[in-house]
Formats: sequence, structure tokens, C-alpha cells
Amino acid sequence: MAAAERSVVTSHLDTCSACTELMTWVGADQAHRNLSAGREGRPFVGELTPGSRVDRYQILGAVGRGGMGEVYAAYHPDLDRRIALKVVHESGVDSAERRARLLREARAIARLSHPNVVSIYDAGTFDGRVYIAMEFVEGETVDVWLRARVRGWREIVDVFVAAGRGLAAAHAAGVIHRDFKPQNVMIARDGSVRVMDFGLARLAGEPAEARGIADVDTRQLPTTVTKTGAVVGTLAYMAPEQFRGEPIDARADQFSFCVALHEALYGGRPALAYVTDRGTTPTRTGTAPSWLRAIVSRGLADRRDDRFPSIDNVIRALAKGRTRPRRRALGATISLAITLFALGGWRAARGGRISCQVPAARLDAAWSGRDDSRRESVHRAFTASGRPTADTSWQRVSKALDDYVRQWSAMYVDTCEATHARGEQSGEVLDLRMACLNDNIDQVRALTNVLAAADSTTIGRAVAATHDLTPVTRCADVALLRSAVALPRDQRTLEAVRELRMSLREAQALRDVGNFREARAHAAALLPRAEAIQYGPLLAEVLELIGCSTPSGDNPADTERTLQKALFTAEGARDDATAALAAADLIYVVGIDLNRPREAETWMHLGESILNRLGPGHDRIRSWTLHNFGSVLQETGELDRAERMLRQAIAFKEKSLGKDHPDVAISLSGLSGVLEDNGHPQAALEAADRAIDIHEANGDPDSDSYAGAQTRRGDALVALNRASEAEAAFSIALRVLRAYSEPSGLMFSFPLEGIGNVRLAQRSPDEAIPVLVEVLRIRERTSTRERPLADTRFALARALWDSGRDRKRAVRLALQSRDVYRRLNFSRKVETINGWLATHQLVYRSTTTIDDASALSVTGPRPTNWRTDDR
Repeated sequence: MAAAERSVVTSHLDTCSACTELMTWVGADQAHRNLSAGREGRPFVGELTPGSRVDRYQILGAVGRGGMGEVYAAYHPDLDRRIALKVVHESGVDSAERRARLLREARAIARLSHPNVVSIYDAGTFDGRVYIAMEFVEGETVDVWLRARVRGWREIVDVFVAAGRGLAAAHAAGVIHRDFKPQNVMIARDGSVRVMDFGLARLAGEPAEARGIADVDTRQLPTTVTKTGAVVGTLAYMAPEQFRGEPIDARADQFSFCVALHEALYGGRPALAYVTDRGTTPTRTGTAPSWLRAIVSRGLADRRDDRFPSIDNVIRALAKGRTRPRRRALGATISLAITLFALGGWRAARGGRISCQVPAARLDAAWSGRDDSRRESVHRAFTASGRPTADTSWQRVSKALDDYVRQWSAMYVDTCEATHARGEQSGEVLDLRMACLNDNIDQVRALTNVLAAADSTTIGRAVAATHDLTPVTRCADVALLRSAVALPRDQRTLEAVRELRMSLREAQALRDVGNFREARAHAAALLPRAEAIQYGPLLAEVLELIGCSTPSGDNPADTERTLQKALFTAEGARDDATAALAAADLIYVVGIDLNRPREAETWMHLGESILNRLGPGHDRIRSWTLHNFGSVLQETGELDRAERMLRQAIAFKEKSLGKDHPDVAISLSGLSGVLEDNGHPQAALEAADRAIDIHEANGDPDSDSYAGAQTRRGDALVALNRASEAEAAFSIALRVLRAYSEPSGLMFSFPLEGIGNVRLAQRSPDEAIPVLVEVLRIRERTSTRERPLADTRFALARALWDSGRDRKRAVRLALQSRDVYRRLNFSRKVETINGWLATHQLVYRSTTTIDDASALSVTGPRPTNWRTDDR
């Protein structure tokens, strides 16, 4: 175009988002046409039709398109839900390097968990292109929202403050967005604001692209700029240093944020001299106050050092200014009255300015504040335990508690100041958040009480217990807090509930460190008091704790009754969270301990129904519902379905807890067992190894969960004929478990059986027999589970036969195992036993007396060389 024509078009693009997006599309088509043989020049859009697959995701339909790629609605099989799937354009000589970077960064972003950031579930490659699987948000982008009608400056500031919190969360995780703009912020149908499209994000400290774009004639570039295929961001929102190809930090996102905010407030983007010589100014100035213009102007400073230190500072300035008119309008007397009313039971009774300082006395009582006496007492307990790994565990525990208390302190100050300094939060929300924070610090206090009296067994699970503390971030989720059951209004009842709940937290801490019997006894002692108070939610919590703290197989009928009472009490009190927990517990007790899998499925469906009614924020309970039902399905031979359940459980745990949480490792161990049963030992080994890595990364190689992961690893290695490696894994598991249970305990039987299987694999049946006899004795005495008994009987049958000892008993044990496997639909194991019988009946006397001689026949015709002589 001629200069005059180009000036008209570029001026129009400053004020028309639709045309800006259209130009982005055109630029993308020109830069990213398909270069593969036979398809040269063909646009990428439209290749993925409904029904096609990208990796494990099924395409449902196209949603939209931008400069980096296309977005499709797709089905996520593990989460059983619709997701958004972005397929990224990549071409050029260095596309492989960029794909690797995009994958690395997408997976880093997937670790973010924040209400103002669109969740990313997965990333991978498909047909040479990168895809990113993310949360599907129903709603509209901010630019569409702005065009729908005239928005007041307060509405706009509220939306941008929420988006800024999403950016701040990313920055805290070391991620720089690099392409913040109104089109990359969604307003969901429920009003929540979510930053999305981190497709250009870069980890803080990572080198920028090798080449900038400062030497490019910007008049020839579409809005989304590329140079030799390198995507660098959207020109109109780009920071000066980013445009010049210089190293950037989080302040580049601050600049883009302020460009977008300027556009939203004043109807046009600010003139950016480093991009163009147009020198245009907004066509309207809006009615925003001068203090707001000052904030935006500072964020738009050409020199990054002249901007705010961080996006957090921008948010605070906006939030503080947002409340100025309201604060000026209120008289001092009315303000004081509202403040006193809003503070409720915890507010200061005397007049004067409210202090938002962290309560040091509460921290002293919980972990460490002004003195370190509690820290020192916990440290002494670790040192006295005599565990070889005690010092490492202490370092992990103390750091985890320090981090937790630091987060708690920051949340406490923010919660207080939101009402008393910034005036942006009601007294009702203040009370909800403070109640949540009080419960958090009570959990810390209860845990450190238990750890201060820790023994060798307790310390083995101490690190995992710190991860079980309720996340501080839940105290910022007002919708979730409002959904909780209200506390009693009667002051005397309220005080009794608070006192009893503190005692209950100590019982829960005992459970979390693995001291189940003491936890159960502690909770049972609280039961009469809970019944006397007659506050349903607390009674349900006590009953649920008694039920879930009862060791597996220890009077399961009583446990079932206790958990049913917990569920019905919780439902009567409208405490859905505790009801869902009790339902998850019942799945395991009824399905495994009591061997009634069909009833377990009923509890699973009930639990899911309760969780669906509860809504978001309870992914961990849902994950255990799925995990426990997957365990039941494994026991009944429904292995494909069990695998799906456990993969979904892992996905929910990763979403709510992060990919490196010990809870994730527990479900990975369960998945490993299912995969090995289903004939996929290599995949089983990979799942077990990942579980072990998580436990070791969290510093808890002394927990029984770690022992379980090592046992799963050993099982997979036996199946892969790597007996010596398997023996090492089983030996580690046995060493760890000796600290938790007697050698006659049920948990001990699993790695012990593994040792027996190793001896069989090493052709040492005489050494395998005493081990397997002991395992059979333990299981017949302590468990009603049929499947583990069948495993042990068949292993012992093989050992007895190969040793030449009691072959009559060997055949009887094999037949008993086959009957169980048939009833439980383990067809692969039935075929294995039939093959074993067919082989060994060739050398077994046909006239031998067995309880059920007809049962010795196997499917199919007898071999032609059937032998009847006595061997």
C-alpha cells in the first residue's frame, strides 16, 4: 500500500479488534502454510475434522483460530469431559527446537493452579506439531465483553484486577506470558476471569529467541509478528524491550497489561513511538479518574525500571484506588459502626484502628513465631527416632511447615486488609476467610503436637502428612467457603464445637502420620461429646474419621456401619463434603474388605452424585472416589475399567495437588498393579518408577506408600524376567514395612510374596516354599480377599511341583486358584493355570485320588503323548 492508505488502515486497526484479529489470521496463513509433500500451500485450518484424534483426545469440532494455531473442542477420556485443544503452528528450519521449547514451557505452565488462570492438563506432539490440552471455559473474551456495551471504569478495573492476579500467579511460578491482550482473557459465564493462551510464555531466566525484530520493517508485519517463523507476541501490546528483541522479565507482561487496560478505559491504545510514527491518540478519553490514568501511565513507561516493581503492585494500586470514592462517601461514625459489625466474634472490642499484623502468639502455638520452642521440640523428636533418614526428613518437614506458615501469614494480612484497609471485602466474607485460616493454623498446631511426640513409625510418614494440610489458597475461594455448612449461632454451642474440632484435628493428624489405631481411639473418645453437642457436621466428621482410621480388614462390618452413619448424619446436616468422603471410604470397605463389589459401585455412584451437587473445589475427594473404585474393579478382574478409573484419579490429583504430590504417587502405584495384571509389565514398571521418584523427591522414602511402590516395581520386574532387580525392590519394601507392622501383618505379605516369586523365577523352589507358606498363612488369617489368596496358592502350587514335594497338594492349590480367577473374570490367569495343568498332567499319575478328579481336566483335547505312568 501507499503510505497514506497504510496510515488509514493502521489507524483503523487501533480501534477495531475484529479487523485486528482478521489480520492476525491472514498473517498466520501466509507464514504457516503446509510445506509437506503434496500439500504445499494448503492452510492448516480445517485439517482436524470431528471424530479425528490427536493423541488420546477425540476432536469434537473447531472453536477458533489465531496467529499461533487452531483451538478445537475435544473429549478428554481420563477426565470424561470436554476440553479445549490448541494445535500450534510450527514450521521452518528450527521448528524442532521450538517444539521442544513449547512443550517444556507448556508443561511448566500446567503446574499452575489458580482461579484466574485457565488450567492446562497436558501437552504433546502430533504429526510434528505441538498440542496443548486445556480447560474449556464457556464465556467470552474481554474484547468481546467490552464491545457488547459501554462499561463503567469500575467494571473494567474489577475484570483487570482479576486478570492481573492470574498473571501474578504465573510470575510467582517463574512464567512470563509475553502475549497478554484482551483476546487472551476469558470472562466465564459464572463471572470468573481467566488468563489463557500461554502459548508464547517463557520461563523466567530462560534465554529469549536468538533474533529480535527491531530490524524488521513493521509496516510489512501482521499484528502477530514472526521472523523466520519465530513467534514473539502481538505487536500492539508488546513492551519496548520485547519489540527490540532484548531479554525480558515479568515487567513486559505489566506493560502489555497496561496497554490493554488503557484500551479498555479510553477506547484506544496509547501511542507507541517505538512501533510506529503514527502518533495517534485515543478518540475518546472516557470518565476514568486521574489516579487511574497515573497508574496506567506508570505501567506504560518505556524504561522497565520506571514501571511498577511487579504486577502485584499494579493490582494493589488499582484495588486501593477502586475503593476511594466509596471510602470518601462514608462518614467516620458509619464507617466505625460497619467495621465493628463486620468483625463478628473475632474483631477487637475496643475502639481504634484495627491491626492486621499476623498474630504471633498463634504462630508460636502452632509452629514458630517469636520463639522456636515448638520447632526445637519437633527437631528433638526426629533426632531421637534413630532413623537413618531422620535428618533428611526433618529438613523436608521444617521447610514445608515454614512455607505453609509463610503463605498463611500473607493470606491473613491480605484477608484483614481487604476489609479494613482497602474496603473491597464485606464483613461476611472476612469472617468466612478468617474461620478458614483459623482452621488451617489449628491443623498445623495439631500436626506439630503429634510430631513433637513422634516415634520412628510416625517420622516415616511425616513429610507426606505436611502435604495433607489443607491448602491455604482455599481460604481465598469465597464461593467454596460459602458452600460450607454454617457454624452454630448459639455462642455456647459454637465454643464447644471449636474446642472439640481442635481435638479432632489432632486425631486427624495421627491418622495422617499413619498411627491409625491411636487416631481411631482418639476419635472414638470424642464421639460421646460430639453426640451430646448435637451439631450434625461435627458428629459426621468424627464418625468418618473413626471409620477411615480402622485398619483394613479389622472388623469391616462394624466399619461399614460407622461409615454409613457418618454419611447419613452428614447428609442430614447438609454437609456434602463429609458425606462424599464417607461414600469414598465405603467403596473400599464394602468392595474389598467385605467382598461386595456391586454394592461398592452403588456407593461410588452416590459419592459422584454428591460431588456433582457440590460443584468445583473437591477434586481430591473425587480422586479418592475413583481410586477406591478402581481398586475394587481390579479385584474383580475388570482391568480395563480399573485402569480408566485410576488414570482419572491421577488426573484429578494432579489438577488439585500438583504432579509431584505423594497422593499422586499412591494412585500411580495402584495403576502399576492394574497394568501388570493386564499384561503390560513395561507400562507397569514406568508407573511404579514415577511413583518412587515422587516419594523420593518429597523426602519420604520411609513411608508405607513408598514400600507399596517398590512392591509394584518388583512385581513388574518379575513379569519382565528381571529377577535380581525385582529382589532388590522387594527387599527395600520389606525393610521399610518392618517399621510399621509385625512380619505377620497383611501389608508385609505383598513384598514377601514377591520374594517367593523371585525364588521361583530363579529356579529355587525349595527356597520359595517356606516364604510362600508363610504368606498363605498370613493371608488366610488376616484377610477375606479372594484374589491375593488365589495368587499365593498358585505360586505355592508351582513351587511344590517344581521341588517334587507334595504334587497332589500342588494340583489342588492350582485348581482352587483357577476357580477363584474364573469367578472374578481373570481370564488371563485362568488360561495360565490351564496351560500349567496341561503341561504338568503329562507327568502326573492319572489314577491319583483327588477330591474332585473331574476338575483335573483342562479345556481342549488331551495331548497325544498323554502319560499314565507313575512319576
